[in-house]
Amino acid sequence: MKNNDGTGPEFDRYADSYQALHKKSVDFSGEGLDYFARYKIEDVFALARRGKYKNDISILDYGAGTGASVPYWKQYFGGADLVAADVSPESLAKLKESYPDCKTLLLELGKIPAPDESFDIVFAACVFHHIDHAEHVAVMKEIARVLKKGGIFVIFEHNPLNPLTLYTVNRCEFDINAKLLNFWQTRKRMRIAGLKKSITRFRIFFPGHLSFLRPLEKYMTWIPFGGQYYVCGTREK
Repeated sequence: MKNNDGTGPEFDRYADSYQALHKKSVDFSGEGLDYFARYKIEDVFALARRGKYKNDISILDYGAGTGASVPYWKQYFGGADLVAADVSPESLAKLKESYPDCKTLLLELGKIPAPDESFDIVFAACVFHHIDHAEHVAVMKEIARVLKKGGIFVIFEHNPLNPLTLYTVNRCEFDINAKLLNFWQTRKRMRIAGLKKSITRFRIFFPGHLSFLRPLEKYMTWIPFGGQYYVCGTREK
């Protein structure tokens, strides 16, 4: 997305302040940013284990921003070839300051500068609500292009059916232009893009002060009112 003055990627403006603004928006949840970053990578790790992936795989973090997920990729996928991609060069520069050994790609004009079938896993966390909905299928087709056959694309998004999620998005400065998407929209667009065998799970039912109830969440992932959700699609072999 462009800045309001049309000068460049919108998130260039937030490269220095992103972490602080994000933290402010989720403070009421009783959790820090690490909680939200970690659980997503844990879920991807569980999906990868189901697919019998080994550590020597390639991963594309699509819309990696300033690198909130990088330490958890390293923790759970230590032997993987990780590439962080974003439309914001300023955000990627901040990421490289913190993680100089992490490979990066600059996304331009909706294209991923990588060969066909480059990655076993592509991951996008709360990215698509910043992309024009009319462009979703085209972007997903480009992601499918760089996925290896049998590879998975995992997209996490805010759940607009959850009132606390709507409250969080509405109070977040860099989500001012966000347009949330429902899980059935995400599944349908993945399917149109050629990503099949989709799995949908709902996450984040209890805030920090009710964290003692979180062991129950593994039985609740089918209930479509969690704060976030993921859809995992597979590129057919």
